[in-house]
Amino acid sequence: LKLSEYGGPENLYFSNLERRPPDTGEVEIEVIAAALNFRDIMNTLGMLKDYYAQHLNIRFASELRLGFECAGRIVALGEGVNGFEIGDEVMADTEGAFASFVNVDACKVMHKPSCLSMSEAASIPTVFSAAYYGLHELADMKAGEKILIHAAAGGVGQAAVQLAKSAGAQIFATASPEKWDFLKSQGIPFVMNSRNSDFTSEIMKITDGKGVDIVLNSLSGNFIEKSFSVLAQGGRFVEIGKTDVWDAETAEAFRPDVTYYLFDMGEVTSEDPKTGSDILAHLKKSFEEGKLKPPPLKIFAATHAVDAFRYMLLAKHIGKIVLDFDAMADKLIRKEGIYLITGGLGGLGLKISQWLAEQGAGHLLLAGRSGANSEQAKLVISELEAAGTCVKVVKADISKANDVKNILNICEEKCLRGIIHAAGILEDSVLQRLDASRFAMAMAPKVRGAWLLHRMTANMKLDFFVCFSSSTSILGYG
Repeated sequence: LKLSEYGGPENLYFSNLERRPPDTGEVEIEVIAAALNFRDIMNTLGMLKDYYAQHLNIRFASELRLGFECAGRIVALGEGVNGFEIGDEVMADTEGAFASFVNVDACKVMHKPSCLSMSEAASIPTVFSAAYYGLHELADMKAGEKILIHAAAGGVGQAAVQLAKSAGAQIFATASPEKWDFLKSQGIPFVMNSRNSDFTSEIMKITDGKGVDIVLNSLSGNFIEKSFSVLAQGGRFVEIGKTDVWDAETAEAFRPDVTYYLFDMGEVTSEDPKTGSDILAHLKKSFEEGKLKPPPLKIFAATHAVDAFRYMLLAKHIGKIVLDFDAMADKLIRKEGIYLITGGLGGLGLKISQWLAEQGAGHLLLAGRSGANSEQAKLVISELEAAGTCVKVVKADISKANDVKNILNICEEKCLRGIIHAAGILEDSVLQRLDASRFAMAMAPKVRGAWLLHRMTANMKLDFFVCFSSSTSILGYG
């Protein structure tokens, strides 16, 4: 997903992705789902373009790598990567997540908890890591403390609510009025308006003028000063906003008794990868133990990314917005199911097998009259299996009905998703020397094989049925 120019979601578009082998210490992930964050909206609107130009030498919107968290499957490993295998289901905190494939530093990748779907896992890395780092690593939140969570119905807000509950803290939450019922349904007793500063008087009244111990802030402008005013003596202010925030000097001048934390989780994990990795490991364990749950999700097909960005701009969502890349209309090759390649053990069939595996096919059935007897076939099959693709070989004559039935029976173990009919027999000669029997021999696998496959799979919901023909019938041999 790319941005042609700053201004709004209407400038988003998909472009062809140039994949590259993962570098040392990297893994390549086939992205199944990726979640939106407020920073994605800021990027689209150009709110950070001056910072990018000054500090990162990014001059044009088209240079941005959009997306910051995803979930998917590992399809390639760089040198020196330990603890991961091809085919592993993972979640990752990374730039460039809005893509079919992304290369990620292995320290920013964590195995997906088995209890989570891909969309749920995609919503975890950025928001839960930021909330955990801010509340536990920095503010050292303790049981019995009072915490004010601004925008509590959003992604980071929902993560913070769960972490605060788990720690035994007392929660004060702000949100727009239409989201109050949702927050109250989570057992939050004190829910206030994030659209005005009435929360200041409400909090001081509830706490008998003492205020709260921690503020997790994402609001800007006058709300920052108001939020400082409700902090108890010696409180902690955790700032996760990206624009119009106070620096440390301003905070100290206003409230010298308060400890002020301003951080960007992306910078934290880049400067200290182990901290990010340790937090992801802790979160994974907490989800597996049922201590944490994913936030509510609003899922859009990746092909409707513009709609997803526009929806987020309305600020009406609760939890996270996720792009489903697995639902992209042009994605025909899938890990689940099996693909049949007739003539699959010849030179052309083996090339097709390698291409299907590169596109993400998890299971291949290669049919041929001779089986995997050649050294080339054995080598390619070995390489495919080593890379994580399950390959089955069946010796069969595709022009015989019983052999085709046997092939399809084998395919019943997995859902047959597609057929590539590349079987053929070379019977070349000058036309005058070809008799009916030689014509029949050459045509049998191509024509009769295609007809048998068609007739026996007509009621199946295949993604594709591709028949290969021979260009030599037109070009001849040199």
